[in-house]
Amino acid sequence: MAMNVREISLQDVDISEFNTRKNLADGQYDSTIEDLAKSIEKQGLLSPITVFQKPDGRYALVAGQRRLLACKQIGWSMIPAIVRDSMTDADATAISLVENVHRADMNPRDKAVAFKALLDRFGNFQTVSRETGVGVSTIRKYVQLLDLAPQLQEQLVAGEARNTEALARLAQRFDADKQVEVWNKIRGFTQDVQQEIIKRADPGLENLDTLVDQAAEGAFNYYVVRNCPFDCPTIPESLKKQVAEMVEAFKAQGVKQEVQKQLRKTSGKRSTN
Repeated sequence: MAMNVREISLQDVDISEFNTRKNLADGQYDSTIEDLAKSIEKQGLLSPITVFQKPDGRYALVAGQRRLLACKQIGWSMIPAIVRDSMTDADATAISLVENVHRADMNPRDKAVAFKALLDRFGNFQTVSRETGVGVSTIRKYVQLLDLAPQLQEQLVAGEARNTEALARLAQRFDADKQVEVWNKIRGFTQDVQQEIIKRADPGLENLDTLVDQAAEGAFNYYVVRNCPFDCPTIPESLKKQVAEMVEAFKAQGVKQEVQKQLRKTSGKRSTN
């Protein structure tokens, strides 16, 4: 694939349909662009944008949307660009995704849409993983976000829903109406507790209110400690001894859940004393 680096007119660059940062393409405000503009004005543009030339002579932006907008903001008329002579849809999406996917500020739904486009193009998660360097489980999680109810996807875009692990599991387990019902009841809990409730909820949500009540009482606020209880110096000695006795008592039966249940009972008694 032929390419070269040259100065091109900012006025000749269009946002490509393959650019993965759709929130910026839709004109949504990104406060970091202002900071980037100040940095470019002071130090110059350290990395060229990536474009490909269209048949009409204009350029389609593939990667570097924030840099493009920052340069426009400070009044540049020309910008350094890596210009590719031709590019397939999959190549354009992959380049845009690879550049942006590791950015913490990239919208989760934008990532999901880009991963789904690559999945449709390559046909399996393993190839997408190889092309992007992102793990299969992470790709699968983002693609599952597209099965969320529309209003939950809107909350993702707006930054009002951030726990992508819980939301992906929610999309996997329930239909749209149940997703909204569950999320409205668990959104105030920590991420770990949200995931625990989703995992334990019945398909028909008959036990949802009970789980929410248990979570509010702290039933799911526990930690897994390897080699328990001897490798956690912050645990009181009396509790270490009690845990050790429980572990020994149930080790022969291999019932880890019983230890957790007994600990929760003990925790409840301690909190009421």
